Amino acid sequence: MRQWVEARAGLTSAKKRESARVAFAYATTAFANVVLQQLFTTFYIELFLRVNSLTPVWFYVGEAVFLVWNSVNDPLFGWAVDKFATVLSYDRHRTSIKFGGILWALAFLFMFLPRFPADSSPTLVGIHFTLSLCLYDGALSWVMVSHSALLADITFSEKQRGRCNTYCAVLSACGCFSVFFGSYFWDRTNLYNFERYCVVVAFIATCGFMYTATYVTKSKVEPAAVQPASDPSPTNAHEWHIDETADSEADATPALASPPEKQIGMDTFVQQLFSHHNLHLWMAVSTIQVFNCHFNSNFFSLFTKFFFGNNGSPLLQSTMVYLSTVGPHLLVVACTPLLYRYGLHSLLNMLFVVKVVLSSCALMLNFVTDAAFVVPLYLMLGKVFNEVVCRHGNLAVSDLTDEDYVRNARHLSVSAMMVGIVNFVTKPGQSAAPMLTWALLPAHVTDDVIDEADAADRQTLAACVVATPLVCGLLQLLLWRRFTLRGPVLAAVKRRRADLDECDAARTRGGADITV
Repeated sequence: MRQWVEARAGLTSAKKRESARVAFAYATTAFANVVLQQLFTTFYIELFLRVNSLTPVWFYVGEAVFLVWNSVNDPLFGWAVDKFATVLSYDRHRTSIKFGGILWALAFLFMFLPRFPADSSPTLVGIHFTLSLCLYDGALSWVMVSHSALLADITFSEKQRGRCNTYCAVLSACGCFSVFFGSYFWDRTNLYNFERYCVVVAFIATCGFMYTATYVTKSKVEPAAVQPASDPSPTNAHEWHIDETADSEADATPALASPPEKQIGMDTFVQQLFSHHNLHLWMAVSTIQVFNCHFNSNFFSLFTKFFFGNNGSPLLQSTMVYLSTVGPHLLVVACTPLLYRYGLHSLLNMLFVVKVVLSSCALMLNFVTDAAFVVPLYLMLGKVFNEVVCRHGNLAVSDLTDEDYVRNARHLSVSAMMVGIVNFVTKPGQSAAPMLTWALLPAHVTDDVIDEADAADRQTLAACVVATPLVCGLLQLLLWRRFTLRGPVLAAVKRRRADLDECDAARTRGGADITV
């Protein structure tokens, strides 16, 4: 008996170490992403507007081109990765992360390293701005589409996916050092030290990509609650559909469905994806969320400076910027127990409620007090909670990938295409948000000296800054209530995905020809 207990404990310990190893390897790409993204989002606008003297016309041209490219490249890369796959899902994603990560680091350096004299042609600066945005986002999309898809393919365990998300949050919080030291080296009059720092950051990020590509493997840790729903034999493994109206797990029982087709056309494939009720809802919720996140983050430092005026010291403003950067990652870790206990749907619902409550309180305080700290404090808290929602988006997409795998009886998941389709719909918010914010800003907000006499401008802008997230939060709450991939339905999908995964793995070992 003692030997059995010790053997059992040893097996459990080995599984935990394996789970942690896979989660850490997966999270190093998230670390590299944050290291590069924090510097990019914090300094690229100031670099081009204040250092390279980018004209407003070229700013809008560049953002418009970026909007189109940013939307198109995600489904394009996702389709290419899934369509031309000749290896296991997680292997093809590891290859994309490896080579795409190198290109991402080079595109990052192309953004910051070229210097332009003061008398440079506005057209040359504008072309460099547009080309830099497109190259950078192309490499980013290639890597992050594969990284998000990788989560759906290395494990279908909710707990393991949550563990991967937690590791991503911890390493991402560590990666925030890049913007801290970047602020230290940033000097608009002399960019030499900042440029050398960017080279070091690019090298560190490349190491993170390489670690994921080398060491991440398919997790052997499976959900304890998942039990075979029926005999996972090749004759009945795909004969199943989902009852999204089930009130209990027992109601979501297997039922006969049409046998899977070996080959499907692109039109049928897209039709299958867009026939998902839950996918429609998630794309709507995610589109609003992407817009809201970028509405808060792109001009966060300018907003805080504008509303503080001369009432906030540079140290206080820098501290708020840093807390708004590292706070989301720490809060993701703090929310992990809630995720395990209540599930993703309930957690996101709580976060939407918090967003609405914070916005309502800030909107009321804006009209009853002139305190300079109200709007900056709201901006910091709103940015933190908004980005926590974004950090859990990959879990929702992974669940949708599982649902698609089961509903359409696939032999190989289309995880990359699922990520690409979602990003295709949601990415325009990344460009729409800064353009709207730019239009709302009074002209003097972007100057080095803030005019304190414009009280009317302050109150109007404060109302817009607070009311926009309030409207977004209310819309998200209404939509999220209709999302049915939760509770018993989600449990049934996970259980059936386990059966299908086991069946297809056995077929692969037997040398069968597998196509999507």
